[in-house]
Amino acid sequence: MGRLVLTAQDGEIPPYRPLTERVLDRLPGWRWAWMVGWALLGGGPYLLAHQADPGAPYPGDPFAISLSWAALVSLCGAGVVTRRLDALQPALAELLPAGMDPPSQFRAVGSRLWPVLGAVLVTASFEVIDFVTAPTLATGLRIVPAFFANLASAGYLLAVTALFYSIYRVGALPLRLRPFHADPGLGLKAFGRLAFAGFGIFLLAFAPVFAVTTSDVRSWVINLLILLVSVSLFFLSLSSLHHQLAAAKAERLAWARRL
Repeated sequence: MGRLVLTAQDGEIPPYRPLTERVLDRLPGWRWAWMVGWALLGGGPYLLAHQADPGAPYPGDPFAISLSWAALVSLCGAGVVTRRLDALQPALAELLPAGMDPPSQFRAVGSRLWPVLGAVLVTASFEVIDFVTAPTLATGLRIVPAFFANLASAGYLLAVTALFYSIYRVGALPLRLRPFHADPGLGLKAFGRLAFAGFGIFLLAFAPVFAVTTSDVRSWVINLLILLVSVSLFFLSLSSLHHQLAAAKAERLAWARRL
């Protein structure tokens, strides 16, 4: 994975670069070592606290492992989305109406505020509540590491939902589509592949967490809401692309019938 990525136009960090990517860009040394260490902040404190205080509330080894897995895949996923957005910029510039700035169309993906708020909310909903209901050293020591792990997981979750909404917004614009004879996909296939990649990584990251928390009502409700919102936005993003394709094909057929 590359280091700091700059736009060709102005030498600045692209506005769509996710928060976790910005952080990793600034850390010295081997990127993968930082990613693994960051991910271990998810399940590691649970495992260590349980060894130190077996009597403290503990959701089990599978849960702790799934937290670190979700954080690691989320960190990788943010990098995948960033690279695909980097590669998409020339095609986006070609498709957008004149005068529109391509990188800014996906600015929401690079939000710095929402991942922090998401991490605070998730940490408060689980680790803080666990400490309040069972105030032990073990549950207290899990709060800060969990926040940073949640910053990775919630950061990707919010970035990918912002990605879906941004694709939907782009698909709703009066795009300058490529002609059928040059590209049967009219230049939109890359957007669909990007949406599918983002959604696939989301499922890969969070399916284990969903699977091991089905017996906990609090987790089940929150996970269900996350899944419903993510799936809805995924299909919403595809709907605008489909509408563009359907309208263009209808126009093409009407033109052919007039010949």
